[in-house]
Amino acid sequence: MLDDRIKKLALENMLVSYHAVVSYKIHRNVFESVIPGVLRSYDLTDLVSCLAPRPLWMVNATDPLGHSLTEREVTEEYARSMTTFQMMGSAKSLRVLQRNAGEPFQRTYAELLSRR
Repeated sequence: MLDDRIKKLALENMLVSYHAVVSYKIHRNVFESVIPGVLRSYDLTDLVSCLAPRPLWMVNATDPLGHSLTEREVTEEYARSMTTFQMMGSAKSLRVLQRNAGEPFQRTYAELLSRR
């Protein structure tokens, strides 16, 4: 489990995984998101699992080219993390969402912000 001071987390426009970076031949603007050698120890899916059972929302996750992925693509990538959340009795705490350009922040995040 990661730092227990983290009570809930929203990740918007996050890189879907470090593995995706090595799988794609071309990438854009990933240098600030990548830690050299990290895949020897973990990927972002592992970090998400470590945050269970806390509320964690992934909004508009992107591929290494910066293109938004569909909810289905992200859900498939994070299947193991979703299983971890289910095993901890918090399946509904891990959410994959899409937020349209110009959509008010409050509309997307109202439920997460109201959680204690």
